[in-house]
Amino acid sequence: MVVPESDIVMVHLQHPVVQLLDKKSEDFGTQPPTAQPTSTPNWRQIHRSVFHKACAWLRENILAKSSKTFDLSQMTINFGKTDKTNFNEMPASCFTDLNFTGEEDIDELNSKKNRYANIVMQRPYTLDLKIMLTYRFASH
Repeated sequence: MVVPESDIVMVHLQHPVVQLLDKKSEDFGTQPPTAQPTSTPNWRQIHRSVFHKACAWLRENILAKSSKTFDLSQMTINFGKTDKTNFNEMPASCFTDLNFTGEEDIDELNSKKNRYANIVMQRPYTLDLKIMLTYRFASH
C-alpha cells in the first residue's frame, strides 16, 4: 500500500519483499522489516525505493529463473458468504417492501412472494471480497 505524499510503502509481513529483506537487509542497506518497531502488527513501513529494488531483485533472480509458469486464466477461486448461507437464500427482512392488502389467500400471497423474490434476485448485488493468494519461493 502506497502511503500518499510519502516515500513509504506499507507492506504486509507475508509479502515476498518482507521475506527477502529479512534475509538480505544488509544488501539493500536497510533494517530487517520484522525487526522494526511498529504500531501495525501485520504491516511494515519500507522506503519506496527499497521496495522497488527488492521487487526488481525478485523478478530478476527468482521469477525470471523459475521453470514453473502458471496460467492465471486457468485459476479458479471459490468464495462463500461468511455466515455460510447460500447466496440465493433470502432472509425474511427482504420482504419488508412487499405490498400486500391482507385479503390475499395463501396461494395468491405465495405467488406474489415468488414474483417479488424473482425481482429481488435479479437486482444487482454488491459483494465485497477479500482475496488472499499465498505463494512461496523455495530457498536454497
